[in-house]
Amino acid sequence: MPYDNIISRSDAGALIPEEVSSQIFQDLPKQSVALSLFKQVKMSSKQQKMPVLSVLPTAYFVNGDSGIKQTTEVNWADKQLEAEEVACIVPIPEAVLDDSAFDVWEEIKPRLVEAIGRTIDAAVLFGANKPISWATSIFDAATAANNTFDSGSLSTQKIDVDVSSVMEKVEADGFMVNGFSQVGSADNVVYYDDPRFCDFWRTAAALGKPFYLHPRDPLPSREPIYDGFPWLTAATWAFAVETSIHALRLMSSGLFDRHPTLQMILGHLGEGIPFNIWRVDHIVRKAPRGIPCKRSIGEYLRENVYITTSGNFRTPSLISTMLEVGSDRIMYSVDYPFETHEEASRWFDSCEISENDRRKIGRDNARRLFGLR
Repeated sequence: MPYDNIISRSDAGALIPEEVSSQIFQDLPKQSVALSLFKQVKMSSKQQKMPVLSVLPTAYFVNGDSGIKQTTEVNWADKQLEAEEVACIVPIPEAVLDDSAFDVWEEIKPRLVEAIGRTIDAAVLFGANKPISWATSIFDAATAANNTFDSGSLSTQKIDVDVSSVMEKVEADGFMVNGFSQVGSADNVVYYDDPRFCDFWRTAAALGKPFYLHPRDPLPSREPIYDGFPWLTAATWAFAVETSIHALRLMSSGLFDRHPTLQMILGHLGEGIPFNIWRVDHIVRKAPRGIPCKRSIGEYLRENVYITTSGNFRTPSLISTMLEVGSDRIMYSVDYPFETHEEASRWFDSCEISENDRRKIGRDNARRLFGLR
């Protein structure tokens, strides 16, 4: 069968062992907000009616026993269930399987599961490419019923994440995570590897959009090392230190094992991480000290992180970053209003890199990542 041919249902069924399909279905609720919340119903046909409670019972305080009690009622309505197929088929030539030095299936399986989960969530929650037979998406139905609220910033005091607020913030080009959150009090810092953000990241991955980890100054109460040295705070040094540690926490926490297609953007040529990643991995290999991630941090840096040139207009630093992560993972950026467009473009247009790399960094990579035309 040709590598790029469309496969029939019977052919696919013959190629995919039943235990493999079962394993994917078992793992799906872990990668889907919708499936983790919905009740599972076994269906013997494509369509099936299911009674659903339409009137719930109510309770009341008696306030004195007269010997007579009020009654309540419940009612059911028949709802039509429509089963629709979803496919994610990755053809792999036998020669690749024979020559591979690693377990191809174990590498691909979590990406298949997440791709299916993301497709289901996008359809159920937001109506993206949903089957015609399906009802209105949760987001559209809630909006039509005016069941929405403005939750302010994503860096919120309230960590339990409401999906519609995430959608509002994403817009067309991804969303920004602005450093840590202050929860409960001004001095109580929580970083985004905290287990309370699991639903947030699952929803973020379902959206299929990148997130930008934006710098912020550490709290003075937590970093007295800057006391008396204000010139080292903000963009001079503190931004990079705070953001790089936060990024390393996310990469080493197992976040990208759970959501292997999730993409993070770091500014300022990676906040210094590319220049130190060899030593980070080298030391972790010798003394892992319970690190939970399944791969080296450098692998996440090269597969789950995009880096911008914002505010770091030095050619040797750019070339070093290219050598570490490749030109496909770097995007041109300015860092306005801290820097000017004139200075950034003057440097980038004349820096000593190939025209092919200049085109990828200056345009093509961003178009691919953000889905721009």
